[in-house]
Amino acid sequence: MKRWDVKEKNFDLIVHENKVINSLLISRGINSKEKADIFLNPDLRLLYDPFLLKDMDRAIDRIDEAIKKREKIYIYGDYDVDGITSTAILYRAFNKLGVDVSFYIPDRVNEGYGINREAIDHISSLDVDLVITVDCGISAIEEVEYAKEKGLDIIITDHHECKERIPNTIALNPKRHDCQYPFKGLAGCGVAFKLVQALFKFYDLQGYEEFLDLVAIGTIADIVDITDENRIIVKYGLEKILTSDKAGINAIKQVAGIKDKISTYNVAFQIAPRLNAAGRLSDAKIAVELFITSDNEKAMQIAKYLDQENKKGSKLNRRY
Repeated sequence: MKRWDVKEKNFDLIVHENKVINSLLISRGINSKEKADIFLNPDLRLLYDPFLLKDMDRAIDRIDEAIKKREKIYIYGDYDVDGITSTAILYRAFNKLGVDVSFYIPDRVNEGYGINREAIDHISSLDVDLVITVDCGISAIEEVEYAKEKGLDIIITDHHECKERIPNTIALNPKRHDCQYPFKGLAGCGVAFKLVQALFKFYDLQGYEEFLDLVAIGTIADIVDITDENRIIVKYGLEKILTSDKAGINAIKQVAGIKDKISTYNVAFQIAPRLNAAGRLSDAKIAVELFITSDNEKAMQIAKYLDQENKKGSKLNRRY
Protein backbone atom coordinates (compact mmCIF):
# COMPACT_ATOMS: atom_id res chain seq x y z
CA MET A 1 0.00 0.00 0.00
CA LYS A 2 1.27 3.47 -0.90
CA ARG A 3 2.09 5.67 2.06
CA TRP A 4 1.00 9.28 1.81
CA ASP A 5 3.25 12.02 3.18
CA VAL A 6 1.03 14.86 4.35
CA LYS A 7 2.73 18.24 4.57
CA GLU A 8 2.42 19.80 7.98
CA LYS A 9 0.66 23.14 8.14
CA ASN A 10 0.98 25.76 10.86
CA PHE A 11 -2.64 26.07 11.92
CA ASP A 12 -1.61 28.40 14.76
CA LEU A 13 -1.31 31.16 12.16
CA ILE A 14 -4.17 33.66 12.15
CA VAL A 15 -4.90 34.98 8.66
CA HIS A 16 -8.69 35.24 9.04
CA GLU A 17 -10.98 35.77 12.02
CA ASN A 18 -13.26 32.87 11.02
CA LYS A 19 -11.66 29.64 12.25
CA VAL A 20 -12.96 27.46 9.41
CA ILE A 21 -11.92 29.94 6.72
CA ASN A 22 -8.60 30.41 8.51
CA SER A 23 -7.89 26.66 8.37
CA LEU A 24 -8.89 26.44 4.71
CA LEU A 25 -6.66 29.36 3.77
CA ILE A 26 -3.66 27.94 5.62
CA SER A 27 -4.22 24.54 4.00
CA ARG A 28 -3.89 26.32 0.64
CA GLY A 29 -0.53 27.75 1.65
CA ILE A 30 -1.83 31.24 2.38
CA ASN A 31 0.29 32.37 5.30
CA SER A 32 -0.40 36.08 5.74
CA LYS A 33 -3.38 38.39 6.10
CA GLU A 34 -2.31 40.23 2.95
CA LYS A 35 -2.35 37.02 0.90
CA ALA A 36 -5.67 36.05 2.47
CA ASP A 37 -7.19 39.37 1.46
CA ILE A 38 -5.95 38.97 -2.12
CA PHE A 39 -7.30 35.41 -2.26
CA LEU A 40 -10.72 36.33 -0.87
CA ASN A 41 -11.04 39.65 -2.71
CA PRO A 42 -9.46 39.37 -6.18
CA ASP A 43 -9.00 42.78 -7.79
CA LEU A 44 -7.84 43.70 -11.30
CA ARG A 45 -5.70 46.42 -9.77
CA LEU A 46 -3.61 43.65 -8.20
CA LEU A 47 -2.51 42.21 -11.55
CA TYR A 48 1.28 42.35 -11.74
CA ASP A 49 3.11 44.74 -14.01
CA PRO A 50 3.64 42.77 -17.27
CA PHE A 51 7.08 44.34 -17.66
CA LEU A 52 8.25 42.28 -14.69
CA LEU A 53 8.43 39.36 -17.13
CA LYS A 54 11.96 38.80 -18.41
CA ASP A 55 12.32 40.03 -22.03
CA MET A 56 8.97 41.86 -22.07
CA ASP A 57 10.68 45.16 -22.93
CA ARG A 58 12.51 43.47 -25.83
CA ALA A 59 9.28 41.86 -27.05
CA ILE A 60 7.44 45.18 -27.05
CA ASP A 61 10.30 46.95 -28.84
CA ARG A 62 10.34 44.28 -31.59
CA ILE A 63 6.57 44.37 -32.01
CA ASP A 64 6.60 48.18 -32.10
CA GLU A 65 9.24 47.99 -34.84
CA ALA A 66 7.06 45.53 -36.77
CA ILE A 67 4.05 47.82 -36.48
CA LYS A 68 5.99 50.90 -37.60
CA LYS A 69 7.51 49.03 -40.57
CA ARG A 70 4.14 47.40 -41.42
CA GLU A 71 5.67 43.96 -41.16
CA LYS A 72 3.61 40.79 -41.29
CA ILE A 73 3.21 38.93 -38.00
CA TYR A 74 2.33 35.24 -37.68
CA ILE A 75 1.04 33.72 -34.45
CA TYR A 76 2.15 30.11 -33.97
CA GLY A 77 -0.33 28.39 -31.67
CA ASP A 78 -1.32 25.01 -30.33
CA TYR A 79 -4.36 22.79 -30.78
CA ASP A 80 -5.56 22.58 -27.17
CA VAL A 81 -7.88 25.12 -25.52
CA ASP A 82 -4.99 27.02 -23.97
CA GLY A 83 -3.32 27.34 -27.37
CA ILE A 84 -6.58 28.19 -29.13
CA THR A 85 -7.48 30.99 -26.72
CA SER A 86 -3.88 32.27 -26.67
CA THR A 87 -3.92 32.54 -30.46
CA ALA A 88 -7.28 34.31 -30.46
CA ILE A 89 -6.15 36.78 -27.77
CA LEU A 90 -3.08 37.89 -29.73
CA TYR A 91 -4.91 37.88 -33.06
CA ARG A 92 -7.68 40.14 -31.74
CA ALA A 93 -5.19 42.45 -30.03
CA PHE A 94 -3.03 42.84 -33.15
CA ASN A 95 -6.12 43.30 -35.28
CA LYS A 96 -7.13 46.14 -32.98
CA LEU A 97 -3.68 47.69 -33.46
CA GLY A 98 -4.06 47.51 -37.25
CA VAL A 99 -1.37 44.85 -37.70
CA ASP A 100 -1.18 42.50 -40.70
CA VAL A 101 -1.58 39.30 -38.68
CA SER A 102 -2.29 35.63 -39.42
CA PHE A 103 -2.06 32.45 -37.39
CA TYR A 104 -0.88 28.86 -37.70
CA ILE A 105 -2.08 25.88 -35.66
CA PRO A 106 -0.19 22.60 -36.20
CA ASP A 107 -2.18 19.46 -36.92
CA ARG A 108 -2.32 17.21 -33.86
CA VAL A 109 -1.88 13.95 -35.82
CA ASN A 110 0.47 14.93 -38.66
CA GLU A 111 2.62 17.55 -36.92
CA GLY A 112 2.20 17.11 -33.20
CA TYR A 113 2.93 19.70 -30.52
CA GLY A 114 5.20 22.68 -31.00
CA ILE A 115 7.24 24.29 -33.73
CA ASN A 116 8.32 22.12 -36.67
CA ARG A 117 10.50 22.74 -39.71
CA GLU A 118 7.76 22.10 -42.27
CA ALA A 119 5.61 24.78 -40.66
CA ILE A 120 8.57 27.17 -40.62
CA ASP A 121 9.14 26.53 -44.34
CA HIS A 122 5.47 27.29 -45.02
CA ILE A 123 5.43 30.47 -42.94
CA SER A 124 8.71 31.79 -44.37
CA SER A 125 7.30 31.39 -47.90
CA LEU A 126 4.56 33.91 -47.06
CA ASP A 127 6.85 36.94 -46.62
CA VAL A 128 6.40 36.88 -42.86
CA ASP A 129 8.82 38.95 -40.78
CA LEU A 130 7.94 38.08 -37.18
CA VAL A 131 6.59 34.88 -35.61
CA ILE A 132 5.15 34.92 -32.10
CA THR A 133 4.56 31.56 -30.47
CA VAL A 134 1.86 30.98 -27.88
CA ASP A 135 1.75 28.07 -25.44
CA CYS A 136 4.83 26.53 -27.06
CA GLY A 137 8.41 27.13 -28.14
CA ILE A 138 10.46 27.24 -24.94
CA SER A 139 12.17 23.92 -25.73
CA ALA A 140 12.43 24.42 -29.53
CA ILE A 141 16.12 25.39 -29.65
CA GLU A 142 16.92 23.83 -33.05
CA GLU A 143 13.64 24.90 -34.64
CA VAL A 144 14.13 28.52 -33.58
CA GLU A 145 17.65 28.52 -35.05
CA TYR A 146 16.24 27.08 -38.28
CA ALA A 147 13.61 29.83 -38.38
CA LYS A 148 16.27 32.49 -37.88
CA GLU A 149 18.26 31.00 -40.77
CA LYS A 150 15.11 31.44 -42.85
CA GLY A 151 15.06 35.14 -41.98
CA LEU A 152 12.31 34.98 -39.38
CA ASP A 153 12.44 36.78 -36.05
CA ILE A 154 10.88 34.79 -33.21
CA ILE A 155 9.21 35.87 -29.98
CA ILE A 156 8.32 32.97 -27.70
CA THR A 157 5.44 33.16 -25.23
CA ASP A 158 5.12 29.98 -23.21
CA HIS A 159 4.46 28.68 -19.71
CA HIS A 160 5.97 25.20 -19.76
CA GLU A 161 8.94 24.16 -17.65
CA CYS A 162 12.30 25.42 -18.89
CA LYS A 163 15.46 23.42 -19.31
CA GLU A 164 18.87 24.90 -18.56
CA ARG A 165 19.14 26.01 -22.19
CA ILE A 166 16.34 27.85 -23.92
CA PRO A 167 16.15 29.18 -27.50
CA ASN A 168 18.42 32.13 -28.28
CA THR A 169 15.63 34.60 -28.90
CA ILE A 170 13.16 36.83 -27.07
CA ALA A 171 11.29 34.52 -24.70
CA LEU A 172 8.45 35.34 -22.31
CA ASN A 173 7.97 32.61 -19.73
CA PRO A 174 7.50 33.16 -15.98
CA LYS A 175 9.23 29.80 -15.39
CA ARG A 176 12.51 30.96 -16.91
CA HIS A 177 15.25 30.44 -14.36
CA ASP A 178 16.32 34.07 -14.77
CA CYS A 179 12.79 35.52 -14.57
CA GLN A 180 11.75 37.29 -11.37
CA TYR A 181 8.04 37.49 -12.20
CA PRO A 182 6.12 37.11 -8.90
CA PHE A 183 3.75 34.37 -10.13
CA LYS A 184 4.93 31.26 -11.97
CA GLY A 185 1.56 29.58 -12.49
CA LEU A 186 0.15 31.39 -15.53
CA ALA A 187 -1.31 29.30 -18.35
CA GLY A 188 -0.11 29.93 -21.90
CA CYS A 189 -3.07 32.24 -22.47
CA GLY A 190 -2.09 34.09 -19.30
CA VAL A 191 1.36 34.82 -20.73
CA ALA A 192 -0.22 35.94 -24.03
CA PHE A 193 -2.53 38.18 -22.01
CA LYS A 194 0.44 39.75 -20.20
CA LEU A 195 1.93 40.58 -23.61
CA VAL A 196 -1.33 42.28 -24.60
CA GLN A 197 -1.42 44.09 -21.26
CA ALA A 198 2.12 45.34 -21.90
CA LEU A 199 1.24 46.45 -25.45
CA PHE A 200 -1.78 48.39 -24.21
CA LYS A 201 0.36 50.01 -21.52
CA PHE A 202 3.09 50.88 -24.03
CA TYR A 203 0.62 52.49 -26.45
CA ASP A 204 -1.40 54.07 -23.61
CA LEU A 205 -4.56 52.19 -24.61
CA GLN A 206 -7.52 51.31 -22.43
CA GLY A 207 -9.57 48.10 -22.49
CA TYR A 208 -7.22 45.15 -21.98
CA GLU A 209 -10.04 43.71 -19.85
CA GLU A 210 -11.92 42.75 -23.02
CA PHE A 211 -9.65 39.70 -23.36
CA LEU A 212 -10.38 38.29 -19.89
CA ASP A 213 -13.18 36.01 -21.12
CA LEU A 214 -10.77 34.19 -23.43
CA VAL A 215 -8.02 34.11 -20.78
CA ALA A 216 -10.40 32.60 -18.23
CA ILE A 217 -11.50 29.85 -20.64
CA GLY A 218 -7.90 28.88 -21.45
CA THR A 219 -6.78 29.09 -17.83
CA ILE A 220 -9.58 26.88 -16.52
CA ALA A 221 -9.23 24.39 -19.38
CA ASP A 222 -5.48 24.02 -18.80
CA ILE A 223 -6.09 22.96 -15.18
CA VAL A 224 -3.54 25.34 -13.67
CA ASP A 225 -3.87 26.35 -10.02
CA ILE A 226 -6.55 29.00 -9.57
CA THR A 227 -4.47 31.02 -7.15
CA ASP A 228 -2.79 34.42 -7.15
CA GLU A 229 -3.06 36.14 -10.55
CA ASN A 230 -5.03 33.24 -12.05
CA ARG A 231 -7.72 33.78 -9.42
CA ILE A 232 -8.11 37.40 -10.50
CA ILE A 233 -8.21 36.39 -14.17
CA VAL A 234 -10.84 33.71 -13.58
CA LYS A 235 -13.07 35.86 -11.35
CA TYR A 236 -13.28 38.73 -13.80
CA GLY A 237 -13.10 36.46 -16.83
CA LEU A 238 -16.18 34.49 -15.79
CA GLU A 239 -18.08 37.75 -15.34
CA LYS A 240 -16.88 38.84 -18.78
CA ILE A 241 -18.08 35.59 -20.39
CA LEU A 242 -21.63 36.33 -19.22
CA THR A 243 -21.58 39.88 -20.63
CA SER A 244 -19.25 39.31 -23.61
CA ASP A 245 -19.98 40.97 -26.95
CA LYS A 246 -17.80 38.46 -28.81
CA ALA A 247 -19.83 36.49 -31.36
CA GLY A 248 -17.92 33.28 -30.64
CA ILE A 249 -18.28 33.45 -26.87
CA ASN A 250 -22.03 33.97 -27.16
CA ALA A 251 -22.40 31.18 -29.72
CA ILE A 252 -20.49 28.60 -27.66
CA LYS A 253 -22.49 29.62 -24.58
CA GLN A 254 -25.72 29.04 -26.47
CA VAL A 255 -24.84 25.55 -27.72
CA ALA A 256 -23.53 24.66 -24.26
CA GLY A 257 -26.77 25.79 -22.62
CA ILE A 258 -25.13 28.51 -20.50
CA LYS A 259 -27.45 31.43 -19.78
CA ASP A 260 -27.38 33.74 -16.78
CA LYS A 261 -24.99 31.89 -14.45
CA ILE A 262 -21.49 30.54 -14.96
CA SER A 263 -18.78 28.84 -12.94
CA THR A 264 -15.48 27.08 -13.55
CA TYR A 265 -17.55 23.88 -13.93
CA ASN A 266 -19.38 25.29 -16.97
CA VAL A 267 -16.10 26.20 -18.64
CA ALA A 268 -14.29 22.95 -17.79
CA PHE A 269 -17.12 20.56 -18.70
CA GLN A 270 -19.31 22.42 -21.19
CA ILE A 271 -17.16 24.90 -23.12
CA ALA A 272 -13.69 23.32 -23.09
CA PRO A 273 -14.70 19.85 -24.41
CA ARG A 274 -16.39 21.42 -27.43
CA LEU A 275 -13.28 23.44 -28.23
CA ASN A 276 -10.97 20.47 -27.66
CA ALA A 277 -13.07 18.42 -30.08
CA ALA A 278 -11.74 20.55 -32.94
CA GLY A 279 -8.10 19.69 -32.32
CA ARG A 280 -8.86 16.10 -31.36
CA LEU A 281 -11.10 15.10 -34.26
CA SER A 282 -10.66 17.69 -37.00
CA ASP A 283 -8.85 21.02 -37.25
CA ALA A 284 -8.25 23.34 -34.28
CA LYS A 285 -8.06 26.34 -36.62
CA ILE A 286 -11.84 26.40 -36.72
CA ALA A 287 -11.96 26.94 -32.95
CA VAL A 288 -9.69 29.97 -33.34
CA GLU A 289 -12.00 31.23 -36.10
CA LEU A 290 -14.87 30.96 -33.63
CA PHE A 291 -13.18 33.44 -31.32
CA ILE A 292 -11.91 35.94 -33.90
CA THR A 293 -14.99 36.33 -36.09
CA SER A 294 -17.40 39.22 -35.58
CA ASP A 295 -20.06 37.50 -37.71
CA ASN A 296 -22.78 36.10 -35.43
CA GLU A 297 -24.10 33.70 -38.07
CA LYS A 298 -20.63 32.30 -38.82
CA ALA A 299 -19.92 31.95 -35.10
CA MET A 300 -23.10 29.98 -34.56
CA GLN A 301 -22.32 27.68 -37.49
CA ILE A 302 -18.88 26.95 -36.03
CA ALA A 303 -20.26 26.46 -32.51
CA LYS A 304 -22.84 23.96 -33.78
CA TYR A 305 -20.14 22.13 -35.74
CA LEU A 306 -17.95 21.91 -32.64
CA ASP A 307 -20.94 20.66 -30.67
CA GLN A 308 -21.46 17.86 -33.20
CA GLU A 309 -17.74 16.98 -33.19
CA ASN A 310 -17.84 16.77 -29.41
CA LYS A 311 -20.82 14.41 -29.56
CA LYS A 312 -18.93 12.23 -32.05
CA GLY A 313 -15.99 12.10 -29.68
CA SER A 314 -18.23 11.14 -26.77
CA LYS A 315 -19.70 8.28 -28.79
CA LEU A 316 -16.22 7.04 -29.72
CA ASN A 317 -15.15 7.13 -26.07
CA ARG A 318 -18.20 5.13 -25.01
CA ARG A 319 -17.56 2.59 -27.77
CA TYR A 320 -13.94 1.99 -26.76
